[in-house]
Amino acid sequence: MYRVLIVDDEPIIRSGLKKIIDWESYELKVVGDADSGEDALRKILKLNPDLCIVDIKMPRMDGLELIKKVKEIGIRVKFIILTGYPEFEYAKKAIDLGVESYLLKPVDPEILKEKVMQIIEQIKSDKLIHELSRDKILERLIKGELKNIKEEDLNRIYNFNFPWSSYEIVLTNDLNIEDKKINNIDSIIQTYTFIGNSLCFLITDIKKPYFRRKLIDIKRQFKKLYGVNISFFVGEKVYKLIDLSISYKTALRLKSKKFLFNQNEIITYPKEVKFGDFQNTDESKIIHEIIKAIEFGNLNNINLFLEIKMNNHVIRDDDEEEIKSSYLNLFINVINYFSSNYPFFKEMSNKYLDKRIICEFYRKRSLIDLHNFVKEMVLNVLRDFSEKTGNNVLSQIIEYINANYYKDLKLKDLAKQFGYNSSYFGKVFRKYTGEKFNTYIDRVRINKAKELLLKGEKVIEVAEKVGYKDLDYFVFKFKKYTGKTPQAFKENIS
Repeated sequence: MYRVLIVDDEPIIRSGLKKIIDWESYELKVVGDADSGEDALRKILKLNPDLCIVDIKMPRMDGLELIKKVKEIGIRVKFIILTGYPEFEYAKKAIDLGVESYLLKPVDPEILKEKVMQIIEQIKSDKLIHELSRDKILERLIKGELKNIKEEDLNRIYNFNFPWSSYEIVLTNDLNIEDKKINNIDSIIQTYTFIGNSLCFLITDIKKPYFRRKLIDIKRQFKKLYGVNISFFVGEKVYKLIDLSISYKTALRLKSKKFLFNQNEIITYPKEVKFGDFQNTDESKIIHEIIKAIEFGNLNNINLFLEIKMNNHVIRDDDEEEIKSSYLNLFINVINYFSSNYPFFKEMSNKYLDKRIICEFYRKRSLIDLHNFVKEMVLNVLRDFSEKTGNNVLSQIIEYINANYYKDLKLKDLAKQFGYNSSYFGKVFRKYTGEKFNTYIDRVRINKAKELLLKGEKVIEVAEKVGYKDLDYFVFKFKKYTGKTPQAFKENIS
């Protein structure tokens, strides 16, 4: 029970205040009363109340003087001031002294109840502040268990330096570390605690490079000291200290859905990707569109509908097993379609439905890993199907290069144009042609240059016509592939 002292120079008011509300129902007990400021000061020192209800106008020492004396001594007690004088100067002095509430006589019981309930919460918070360690206070703040705590008290006792411009909670994955006093973390980020088996940091904004660097430093330290990789899950940004629990809950939600995101990275909620008319495409439609895209050699649509599928899983917060089953279902549907509709593909289907490939679906540790694996398998189906039907995307790319060799062709630009990831495109191009992309273009250009030189055209004109703006570079490349300079090649045939 919390302790209440009633202070008023009128006996009838003291008696009335003891009965005006049911104190015990609010976890309060009236432990005494006083008829003056001097009497009240003695009883405060003796009874150590949590709450004093004090009249302003009293003989010898009035209510405001009493409060000032108590504050000077350093006793932690809350005050509600009662007065029959609604004067601004009294109210201003009360506020300056940090009085919790200022009520006019006659006291309205409902208003008093409301103020008492607010003060009880403040008392509970204050007691916690002085009883708990810094990291435990931070944990209670983060979980939203301290509602009426004052920032100035937190700053004074724990050196938090609130308020901040914004607040974000960052959680790590579960860490099996016995010693939760980790050396040197304080030198990287000061505001952190353990919640369960997760490290929990309080920062202002993950978009600031400073905080990203700090988290990477912590990641490296954990790898070095404990041999473990850690992921960081960043909660929603909030702008009030009392809303920390909102950021914490969204960080927890991210952590519980970690399969949806890259492993061992700083993970924030991705922005929803917009796909226009295809935004709400269902699973059966996605499978149908991917099959159609394979039949028509439309690599762009394969990429598009696989991206839509991945985005749908993220938006819905699907579970890991559900996602893996869904991707496997898509892949099996694609294989079964081509096996049923194209007899030549039936023989190929066995390699795609091999037990090792099926198991690979369930080995993937994140959605992006699974997505890339399925994309690779679908592109393999496209390649096999195209080779048998002559509808080969890579042959189209070769034709494009042969027709546009004189332009400034770059691997990343062609990859984007034909719907490939640039690194993947480089690999499949080399596998298809037996040469690297740049080597292949050089050979096409040099062969064209030889044709033009045979027709008697000038070296400088030939260099420009086949796509080399720098003459010296053209000469270097020509000699590399023919063993002769362009001029020597020209003289040799004349």
